[in-house]
Amino acid sequence: MIRDARRLAGLAALGLAIAAVGAVPAAAQSTLLRAAHLVDPATGTLRDDVAVLVTDGRIAAIGGRDLAAPAGAEVLDLGDVWLMPGLMDTHTHLSIGVIASEMREQSNATNALIALRNAQQYLQGGFTTVRDLGAEGDYAVVDLRRAIDSGMWSGPTILSAGKTIAPFGGDRDRVSPLPFEAGPTWRRNYIDADSPQEMVKAVRENIRYGARVIKLYADIHPYHFTREEVGAAVAEARRAGVRVAAHVAGGRAADEVIAAGVDSIEHGFSLSREQLAEMKKRGIYLSGTDFGIRSLRTILRDEKSATGFARLILERLREAHRIGVPLAYGSDVVWAESSRPRSAIVLDQTETWVAAGIAPLDVLKAMTSNAAALLGVQDQRGAIRVGLFADLVAMPADPVRDIAALRGICFVMKQGRVERACPQPGAPAAP
Repeated sequence: MIRDARRLAGLAALGLAIAAVGAVPAAAQSTLLRAAHLVDPATGTLRDDVAVLVTDGRIAAIGGRDLAAPAGAEVLDLGDVWLMPGLMDTHTHLSIGVIASEMREQSNATNALIALRNAQQYLQGGFTTVRDLGAEGDYAVVDLRRAIDSGMWSGPTILSAGKTIAPFGGDRDRVSPLPFEAGPTWRRNYIDADSPQEMVKAVRENIRYGARVIKLYADIHPYHFTREEVGAAVAEARRAGVRVAAHVAGGRAADEVIAAGVDSIEHGFSLSREQLAEMKKRGIYLSGTDFGIRSLRTILRDEKSATGFARLILERLREAHRIGVPLAYGSDVVWAESSRPRSAIVLDQTETWVAAGIAPLDVLKAMTSNAAALLGVQDQRGAIRVGLFADLVAMPADPVRDIAALRGICFVMKQGRVERACPQPGAPAAP
């Protein structure tokens, strides 16, 4: 027995030694980026001849080109480019590939495949974070988000809303009215809620299945959510540390969601000056989905309607900026084009911002630090600061001088991993 006890003690000691060896942390993975220029919209910083050290996916140091690389670090000299934080789209629908009038019910597998394609196009175009606001079926985008987070696929950081919460009926009746005998088919994308109590239950259900933001459809029917109903959703979401976005155009429904204290209003095409001023006072963001004439021609298929709507959007955006409403870049682009990826279509809306008289640096802020603040990830992303994730993009022209430079993004890093590299001078073009 004594011999056995000694044998067991020896094995235990050996096990502890092996565990100790296994507990030794792996060597840090570091990359030193050098670039001719740096733009950080969060602080308005513009610097030349910079270096950014990335260690284990996060920014470890920022300095001049003489910043030393640790032993074993990879050194990437990006050359004459402008380095800045990765872009963000605060209003997208990854699993949709057609305009609303062409939407049909589709399987969860189809939702996920479309979402994967769009997510990868976003990342290649420089969008490292997106907020998906519904129409994902039975949590297909939640599944995609988990797959990306696990490393199964490359893609942006996704904050997804799961099912949109709406008054009874969702919004399918505006696209394809359903006969009664078809049943409540809209519930694949929506949760019905028609009282404060049902709001609380809907929020809890959504979060249970993986939603990281709550989306309310506040004014889809002749009736709209009351202040008490929206307030119940906001209170319950905040108990779980989750933010609330409200789809609303304007009018009385907008009064209700503003008074209830949502985090953002989506679209808000008909918001009044008084409502915009109240949003500024309360710190409510406008994610305006500011379509230009090209996009509206695609959506509305009518030149007169597209022209009038473009004017309405431009005037509302100009007024919101003048008043000082917090602005975040949200696109609501849902369609696909054979000749252009999703990210390129999303960038069309920068032209609306410039036409509204908004300086490129402020547009960049809406696409980075402002967006991060709305999404609640400002302590993780949206700026070039030590400790934040290394979500970085670079392009060969200055986006502060001309916002169209974003169309030339050729370098993309997501959490320290290079997802796309700029071609080297003299190198053959990619096929």
